[in-house]
Amino acid sequence: MSTEELQIWERAEAERSNSEASKINTEELRSKEINIQRYLDPPADTWHPLEYSFHLLGDIRGKTVLEYGCHDGANTVVLALRGAEVKAIDISPDLIDIARK
Repeated sequence: MSTEELQIWERAEAERSNSEASKINTEELRSKEINIQRYLDPPADTWHPLEYSFHLLGDIRGKTVLEYGCHDGANTVVLALRGAEVKAIDISPDLIDIARK
């Protein structure tokens, strides 16, 4: 992939992400307690891929976690509640604004 092709792809991805951000209802951003609990200490035998990923993380208290592609920040919240210092980034400035809220 050439540099020009990569730049075209990045612009298209940023536009897609910004469009997605415009559809998020920021009034409903607050995570529900039941959803947060699912990821704080998920079992090893869960069949949910995201729960299993959080299980594999183990104890992250006091560790710095880079969340690449944080979207609306839902996983950022859970990582922070598990005790990590989270550095979250996304290609979309609009999604970053939503994650901050």
